[in-house]
Amino acid sequence: PKCLRDYLAEPHKCYVGSVVSAYLDTPLFAFQSRFDTDQREGEMDEACRNSEACVSNYAASLTNKMEENLAGKHGYFLDSCERHCFFSNERPVGDASGLTPLQAFASWYDGGAAVYGQAAVPACKQCCHGTSTSNPLLSADALVLCQRHLGMSWADSSCSSQF
Repeated sequence: PKCLRDYLAEPHKCYVGSVVSAYLDTPLFAFQSRFDTDQREGEMDEACRNSEACVSNYAASLTNKMEENLAGKHGYFLDSCERHCFFSNERPVGDASGLTPLQAFASWYDGGAAVYGQAAVPACKQCCHGTSTSNPLLSADALVLCQRHLGMSWADSSCSSQF
């Protein structure tokens, strides 16, 4: 509605996240890569895709748009991995929070910080597969679920037995 009025001649732009995010009323938590492989293919010409400076400028612009449109009641996890729709719940190296994307979402949902992610630029292949716990039953994500949905505390060791 508002977006379509503002982009009457180009309504398709209201499908683009960086455009429509400015019009959102419903709280949203985005999980986005600064170096999204699909976006680079669709939004850059070959010369730009092959230029580290051009790709870094694109990443900086995307970061600024996320900060501009999703600060406040919205939140996001922004990483520096070369990916599109691939999800790994590992901790990316360089994220000051030390949280996985799912933990960051849970924290934001419960009133925590709105912005999470790596500061690594340009795309950092070695930064994208941090260490996550090897036992999924003892992961911090499971403990968040326990705390929120079962009313158990972080210290309650029986929490992991619920999963």
